[in-house]
Amino acid sequence: MNKKLIEQLQNGEIAVKNDGTVEELKKVMESAFDEDSTPNGHNKYYYLHMYGKWACGSYTDLPIV
Repeated sequence: MNKKLIEQLQNGEIAVKNDGTVEELKKVMESAFDEDSTPNGHNKYYYLHMYGKWACGSYTDLPIV
């Protein structure tokens, strides 16, 4: 896993595009965020929301990885 990209995701600098498997998405999000909820893969983009929690949606202004 790319440590720099994980840090950018944690800092709210980038968003992750859900274009792989749900298992891959879960690994990335679990590496970046320490919380109980796991992504289900139903949304297109995943990113920092606030206070170390992630959010997801169908649109983002953040650079996409």
